[in-house]
Amino acid sequence: MACAGRFKIMEHFDFKKQIKLRLVLYFASFVFLYGILAHFYNPLALTFNLRKDKPVNIIVLTDEPVFIAYNPHYKKALVTNLPKNGKNTNLNDMLKEAGVNDIVYISPNIKDRNLFWNNFKNALNDWPYKPYIIIGYIYNYVKMRITKKTDIAPSDFIMISMDLTGLKPSDFSVKNQRVNKANQRLNRRRAPAPRENIVLEQNIAPMPNTSKALVVEIFNASGRDGLAAALTRYLRDLSNRGILNVDVINYANNPLMQDRSEISDITGRLGEIKKMADLLGLSNNEIIGITDRNAISDAKITLGKDFVMPKPQK
Repeated sequence: MACAGRFKIMEHFDFKKQIKLRLVLYFASFVFLYGILAHFYNPLALTFNLRKDKPVNIIVLTDEPVFIAYNPHYKKALVTNLPKNGKNTNLNDMLKEAGVNDIVYISPNIKDRNLFWNNFKNALNDWPYKPYIIIGYIYNYVKMRITKKTDIAPSDFIMISMDLTGLKPSDFSVKNQRVNKANQRLNRRRAPAPRENIVLEQNIAPMPNTSKALVVEIFNASGRDGLAAALTRYLRDLSNRGILNVDVINYANNPLMQDRSEISDITGRLGEIKKMADLLGLSNNEIIGITDRNAISDAKITLGKDFVMPKPQK
């Protein structure tokens, strides 16, 4: 009798669990069906305010906030790592001063910025091989909407989700935003809260067509001798054959070794740099946006221990 009662409780528990699982799957199916309809039928898209060309501005509220300006028309994203949101930093004032009005937010459970960003990149790389992670992705969005940890509209969520399936980390240009030195000096003297020197790029139009070669410097941080010289020869060969319009003006060893390779964007020629990243097998690495008024190149390639020389182009 005791066993029979125990089995009834377990059956009842399993039945409730199956009902909840089915409800989640039905809801996810409805959300994606709605997204497909909104994407392909203009009247419905207008009704639900699906933004196809207007950039979506997202603030990720990790301990050190991240500002993402995504343009669905060009399928490019500019990512700005903002200063820590402390007593002397009012995030809303910073964004208003930078001219950002239309903005949505995400408050993820992961508060460490680097961990959040690494998890995002890993998911972006892994989902074609592990499609089941999409279910967790939808579940987390629904949970954040219910708990008011995001105000991203379902239409924008669908649009961004559909676009993410075709994006790689090299479609994201990441830039660190720092407080200027004058503000830091003021802060040390305990002056009133300083204004942040925030410049957020939101226009993600491609660079106009130009015959000017992409000027590149290469730095070897892999610890393997001759790697920068070998890559220089490879890129110059691509340029001579008309595959990539690039001019390598300098290559050298980097003072410090690093595990991961990276490409730094100095002048904003993101489309051409992304093409170079794809040819070099670095499409799984985000592009680092830097400001250097004394730079003599458009981009810098730093070769880490993970770098593998690409096969010759036919």
